[in-house]
Amino acid sequence: MKIPQDEYDIESFCQTLIDRSPDKTFEGYHYNHVKVYFYLTEEDWLTNFQENYQIEQLGEIYKITGEYVSRGGETERPVYYAHYYDDSLLMLFTATTEEAKENTVDLTIRRSSTIGEMPIVPQDFQKMHHMVLDQHPDIRITSFKSRRIPDLAEADIRPDYDREIIYNGDDGRQTLQEFREYYGVVPIRVEYRGEEIEFKINKNGKFTLKRTNAENFTLLFDLIREIQDHVLDIQEVSQRIKFRTERRGSGNLELELADVTAGQIDFHKSFNLLMAEEFVESAGEKNYRQFTFTDVSKEAGSLDFSATVTDEIREATFNISATEDSMKIVPKHDCEFPTIVQFYHLITETVDERATIDIFDSESAYAETTA
Repeated sequence: MKIPQDEYDIESFCQTLIDRSPDKTFEGYHYNHVKVYFYLTEEDWLTNFQENYQIEQLGEIYKITGEYVSRGGETERPVYYAHYYDDSLLMLFTATTEEAKENTVDLTIRRSSTIGEMPIVPQDFQKMHHMVLDQHPDIRITSFKSRRIPDLAEADIRPDYDREIIYNGDDGRQTLQEFREYYGVVPIRVEYRGEEIEFKINKNGKFTLKRTNAENFTLLFDLIREIQDHVLDIQEVSQRIKFRTERRGSGNLELELADVTAGQIDFHKSFNLLMAEEFVESAGEKNYRQFTFTDVSKEAGSLDFSATVTDEIREATFNISATEDSMKIVPKHDCEFPTIVQFYHLITETVDERATIDIFDSESAYAETTA
């Protein structure tokens, strides 16, 4: 992906992609597609890329070039254009392959404590999906991936079964509605196609514009604005969940004191022993291997569930303890906000789609135990 050297803001950058010939923008690439990835981060996000990348400032846009050796032994230099959108979200524009991204940006983000993927929780994804259908009544769905999410859709056929469906076909819009009614599945990846729209959304914060026109860029920013406040609320809470130590002197003594701010996930539906067991089991499946559980303790009746959780990607650990109503998160080693955000996303995908996250209220908990 190539654009002329210039000074850009986000509007002029997108307009350049719209006006410029795709043959020039995507010269050397297999597809004329712009992939846009969103990340949660902080103002100093650029420091994550200063060691292993070539960085060039183009006004409010940064051209970031990575380097890796491909499977075929060739040195590849994937290019990303980065923008700190609305002083809150990092946007990366690229046309590079998934292999290139996995060997450059993905590695950088996994090693960072200040930047993480922007996961889209199930309710937010459904909001975006319905916005597309409402704004474009005649739009077609040509492919989708859907999952059984009981809280978001009832099922007429075998409602107690978990299921995942991938579908390709020009009648995808009608088929998705039928699958929702019969099997209780809702979309987690959708490709839309209309007269001017060719657009794909994914629950992992990836948006693919298959045509670089004004309609697709307008849709992109409309969708982000629809979920932005909720996404940033999740980030703000997750940033406050921390384990810190501070040294204090007293006479000849120097003490190291722990300062812990715990988090709490509140369940919309009652959390029981079976759900706890399935939750631990689901973390071992291929889509959720980021987290492992040790020291697991669980008792039925009035549910008592606890465990130590390790983020295997960032080598962070935290403790959890849960009742029927909520789960407490107590950070321990190297537990920063990207780990908390990803764990909360895991809860919304495997336990309770309507679960919310907040700071643990110790005074409220004390009042409940003494009442």
